[in-house]
Amino acid sequence: VTLTGDLLFYYVALGTLVASFFLTRRILNSPFGAVLKGIRENEERVRFLGYNPTVYKRRAFTVSGIFATLAGVLFALQRGFVSPEAAEWLKSGEVLVMVILGGLGTLFGPIMGAFAFFGLEELVQNGTLVAPLVWLFSLVGLEQHLTDVTDRWRLVLGTIFVLFVIFLPSGIVSIPAKADELIDEHRRSRTAPEPGDAGEGGDD
Repeated sequence: VTLTGDLLFYYVALGTLVASFFLTRRILNSPFGAVLKGIRENEERVRFLGYNPTVYKRRAFTVSGIFATLAGVLFALQRGFVSPEAAEWLKSGEVLVMVILGGLGTLFGPIMGAFAFFGLEELVQNGTLVAPLVWLFSLVGLEQHLTDVTDRWRLVLGTIFVLFVIFLPSGIVSIPAKADELIDEHRRSRTAPEPGDAGEGGDD
């Protein structure tokens, strides 16, 4: 297989992602990362322990800037050019949406959030995700307005994002824990004795 064009870029981007993931995990598990976690939980307590939170915040900002630079380089290589639109606040907002979708305060969550964001974006733009709306709009004779929904795909994504924040505030990474919690509740409800059963046992 000849690594040229899109295939070569795919492996470069994948390698950068994997390397960044393990490097970030290494940083978080280091003493430096432990101090950052302490600052997140209680900055005053960290200051009383003799650490300077400002210095650690500055270093964390520098490290995050390095990863952002890598992302920008890959973006420029993939697009071939960088337009002024790349500096719009919407781009920064999209990154925040990815992080929140995946799960705040987690390492793997933003990666999952990025896949979910771009996957939903593709499904909404090509009309796959709004296919049920075709049937609903046709029932009331408003199918001609369906193009307005697909053209304003960011509005659809925004609605999905709001639903995620309401019903899944901890992000996608919390789905397994939520599922286990629901299963445990269901099992407890099935095994719990009925109120009448307890009364009958007392009469005997």
